[in-house]
Amino acid sequence: MSSWDALSWAKKQQVGNPVRKLILILMCEKVDATFACYPSAKKLAREAECSRSTVIEHQRVLEVELGLVTIAPQSRANGSQSSNRIYINHPDAPHMQPGADAPSSARQPGSGSRTGGG
Repeated sequence: MSSWDALSWAKKQQVGNPVRKLILILMCEKVDATFACYPSAKKLAREAECSRSTVIEHQRVLEVELGLVTIAPQSRANGSQSSNRIYINHPDAPHMQPGADAPSSARQPGSGSRTGGG
């Protein structure tokens, strides 16, 4: 699996907003072999030419309303928040396979909103 697989999948998704689509594509561009990435909201905002709060809101919609990503908050050893681990819910992703464990500390679609995000 590669970011090419994730990018191809992302382009086919209907997300209802061009900035939201760009944010999904930017996250997919950064995935590892497990379809996970760690971009900060600040970095995504810079790349998408929008505000950090806009990125966070679109990530919330992608996770909670559309179920296209799963966001697992991460923290440093001192307890402060670091960039979230973002799992792309591509059908071939390991965490999407039957019997796979859900990503650690992740909210399931429809479980509420999140704040923060590095």
